[in-house]
Amino acid sequence: MSQEPSTEFDQVLKNPDLWDCFKDDEGLSPLGYGNPHFLYGVATSMYQDSGAMHCPDSQWKEWESKKSLSHLKSGKSVNLLELYQNNPLEIVQRLELLGVNAYRFSIEWSHIEPTCGRYNLKNVKIYVNFCKILRDHDIEPLITLHHFSEPTWFHQKGSFEKEENIAYFLKFSSLVFEQLIENYQGKPLVEYFFTINEPGVEAFNRYLLGNFSPNLMWRFKRGARFLLNMMKAHSQVYSALKSIALKQKKTIRIGITHQYLKFYSTHWFMSPFAKCLNVYMEAILRFFETGEFLCKVPFLCHIAQDFHGSKKPKTDFVGVQFYGRVFVGLKGLDAKNKPCTTMPGMHEDPEGLFEAITTIYNAFKVPVLISENGISTSCDLQRDRYLSRALYAAEKARQKIGAENMLGYILWSFTDNFEWQLGWGPQFGAFSVDNGCIQGNYKPGVQVYVDTIRNWKSYSLNTKE
Repeated sequence: MSQEPSTEFDQVLKNPDLWDCFKDDEGLSPLGYGNPHFLYGVATSMYQDSGAMHCPDSQWKEWESKKSLSHLKSGKSVNLLELYQNNPLEIVQRLELLGVNAYRFSIEWSHIEPTCGRYNLKNVKIYVNFCKILRDHDIEPLITLHHFSEPTWFHQKGSFEKEENIAYFLKFSSLVFEQLIENYQGKPLVEYFFTINEPGVEAFNRYLLGNFSPNLMWRFKRGARFLLNMMKAHSQVYSALKSIALKQKKTIRIGITHQYLKFYSTHWFMSPFAKCLNVYMEAILRFFETGEFLCKVPFLCHIAQDFHGSKKPKTDFVGVQFYGRVFVGLKGLDAKNKPCTTMPGMHEDPEGLFEAITTIYNAFKVPVLISENGISTSCDLQRDRYLSRALYAAEKARQKIGAENMLGYILWSFTDNFEWQLGWGPQFGAFSVDNGCIQGNYKPGVQVYVDTIRNWKSYSLNTKE
């Protein structure tokens, strides 16, 4: 192939059979080549890995109680909260097996504020102490402040559907932020924060598909209000936390994550339907690109608000999250002859990560951090193939947007865990779990990721800035 690398790779998006033209011996450097500060890690969220048993004040505990099937119950999940407190080295040892230098996890709001206005500072210390353990082992903690789970009392007040509720999230975020940026080893304990995880996906699942509480379907207008207030919440939290950091003369990066969940129609008749399914995701991209929030579905929803000028949303970086594009045909979901995964409706789509990165970067115009990417499969050969290609696609995207504009790659997920409305069905973990216990070694299909990190270290850690 004679074309410029990132341009020729565009063709794989149209024809995945062209993967056969990209061989391991092409000489592509490992993702992050030349950047000794590139972040390689794994991700998790507290509720998914600690479950209803350890998060009894989360709205998800109540939501789960309405389910009758045992595989839809989280229980104690992977018991991570207990490990954070009593045996953090069990986590660190596994992170060191992978060779990662970053670990993304969430602060469970319901642990900190189980009832409105009453804060549990002892629980804040659990997270602070765990971050110190990570830093002691040269692992960067990446903190998410809202990852689908929130206190039951906040949910009962209407969550982010009501703009006045943003103040509660702002108080919680400010409290934990101040604790987590204390000086440690000559710099802030935590330097990377995500305000909200996948707001578009959360609105989509709460108000269009009914997968999350409050279990509503096709309520475009209510979902748009929820999403608009989540955008306002991000902006307010960003400003407040940056102000705190400025007063303390600390440099902290604050971002938000966006899952690139793009629906395509494979038949012209389905185009209007696919367009409706994309409305929330496109509203987020437009919001950060232009400063205008617009969510419009003919006859069903038209919510618009202008945030130009000083009110234009800000973020220091954006977390790109990607699992696959979705193709909709006359007979339903169309895998287009691609291998399926164990996530319902999703197929193997590593080339789509290139599209996700470049599209999100072009909208946000800030550095990107691939904060979630992975595949749900029980087949190690499929996992190996997917990760090899996804890492390749990410490096091609890095070439296109500029190496300085990609901060890192975080694999979802650290371990097999509770996958929200799907329970214990699809599993993404680098480590298997047996009866709530993390297995001692990673899955064979993750070896390609371990090797990539090792190669990056040999290429990059001696590089001068």
